[in-house]
Amino acid sequence: MTPRLVMRRAVAGLGTLALSACAAVTPPEDADAIAPSSPPPATMPTPAVPGSTPSTEPGSAPATAAPTAPPTEPGAPCRAALCVRCDAQGQPIMPEDEAACPSVDCSAFDTFATRVVDDFTLCERQVHLFSGRRCAGLGVCQAQATPDVCGDVRPLEVLRTTTACQSVTGCVAGAMPALAPAPQGTPCGDGGRCTEAGACDERLADTCPEYADAALCGTGLDPARGRYCAVAATGTCAATCTSFRRACIAAYEASPADACVAGAQVGCLEQRPALVCACTQSNL
Repeated sequence: MTPRLVMRRAVAGLGTLALSACAAVTPPEDADAIAPSSPPPATMPTPAVPGSTPSTEPGSAPATAAPTAPPTEPGAPCRAALCVRCDAQGQPIMPEDEAACPSVDCSAFDTFATRVVDDFTLCERQVHLFSGRRCAGLGVCQAQATPDVCGDVRPLEVLRTTTACQSVTGCVAGAMPALAPAPQGTPCGDGGRCTEAGACDERLADTCPEYADAALCGTGLDPARGRYCAVAATGTCAATCTSFRRACIAAYEASPADACVAGAQVGCLEQRPALVCACTQSNL
């Protein structure tokens, strides 16, 4: 075989091999359906902006927020607040007062009493004032009235009499003080005595001068014994009239409400804790 013929056969064999190889690697028409899909392009994370909340996209891991510090940490600096102040060393202390706290009503501790000033009777209310200490502890307002926070007491005049023949009634807690006539026979003016209506009758001193030091209640006329002077007394009317060098005309039990109001009649020698004695006006 000639060399030229051998070369041709060799070239033809190489061409057949090349065609077979190309047929082996040529993809079928539906190659796209069976070809594996390529992975999606990677998404770059969005940089976090300070103070913003990072977003969470589907398929990504949830973002973790930074831990929040507790309201009060050990060793944290002192801060002024309700009923809290800071001393020079930075330690919390309770102030004497706190304007943000409400005031405390101390009226439950108030008391009432009467007293005599320059022959006049006064009704006074002992007012318990709030001391101004409105803090019960650190961060706590005082809510209840106690003797400690209601210890400032000042007298407040509620009512006073204007004449010697007046008295004050109802000077107690929960009542309304009022003026009323003084007991009949109460000394008044220049030797006078108060009448039942609360007026000062100075004529009694002229009519019954011997009874100037007694509780004169008035005068009257007895058909058999003449004029008499009525006197408030204790013990027996016989002894009372004799002490003024007078005689007993009649004796009566005195009313519990008024020493000069006569009640049931009793004998001149009968002893009672409160009597109205009718004694003769003239000497024995």
